[in-house]
Amino acid sequence: LAIQVPSSDWFVLCTFFAALFLALSKRQAEMISQDGGSAGHRSVIGEYNEAALNTFTTTAIAATAITYSLYAIETAKQIPLLPLTVPFVLFAVFRYHHLVETAGFGERPEEVFLRDRTFQVCVLAFLALSMTAIYLEL
Repeated sequence: LAIQVPSSDWFVLCTFFAALFLALSKRQAEMISQDGGSAGHRSVIGEYNEAALNTFTTTAIAATAITYSLYAIETAKQIPLLPLTVPFVLFAVFRYHHLVETAGFGERPEEVFLRDRTFQVCVLAFLALSMTAIYLEL
């Protein structure tokens, strides 16, 4: 490993659920923008319905939050400050979901980081706290 952080099944699961959340958000945004069969969209979008995608997205959000929290708690034996990063992860996931729902960033997830100052501050605070916890071993 490049850094001395223990590997964890919880972190692997968290990564999977976060990726699933992003993919579902993109699919949901594509379905909304299709608006009844517009040209240029994939035909598979017609196989989804809004209620199912909302349920899948909510489940992925919850699973991401739970698995990251379990990872942080499990790793607290080696990195005591790591559980303090949980609120930043929760806020970032909820902020992203809010921006997908209200600002239409679902098809362009990179735009959230490039344009939303609140999201940027949250990510930078998370990185600062994580690096402090890992490298200073507090």
